[in-house]
Amino acid sequence: MARAWVVPVFAILAILLVPWILWLSLTLPPAQRAAQYRLAWVGFDGILLVSLASVAISALRDSALLERVATSAGVLLVVDAWFDLTTSNGTIQELQALVLAVAIELPLAAVCLWVAGHAVDVRRRCEQMLRRRLTNETPACAPRRDGRSP
Repeated sequence: MARAWVVPVFAILAILLVPWILWLSLTLPPAQRAAQYRLAWVGFDGILLVSLASVAISALRDSALLERVATSAGVLLVVDAWFDLTTSNGTIQELQALVLAVAIELPLAAVCLWVAGHAVDVRRRCEQMLRRRLTNETPACAPRRDGRSP
């Protein structure tokens, strides 16, 4: 079972990250010019585009991947807001980054995470109902109010 190795491996990785973060905080320069700064941002936004499109396609198809792609889109939006805020240079860029984070990126991240959580809840309820049906306790997943199956 994955749980047997996931728990210790990821706990160790999290613990090892603490001294790494401390070392970086003491040794990284406060500013650095990146040779591929534009490519980094355009590439990241391309990944974000694919992630958001995947949420739309997964929702359209009622795909089991919806919670995963919605979660990844939400996380990417939080990362986008963080790096926009921390890499902005000058008052106008900082204000623009703050407005985008507060008005668009973070609310959209919250929506993505809500979609992910909602998809998981619906799937769990449906699985419980199917188990009850298999044991002849209750009927299978009932259609939603809009007539579509859950």
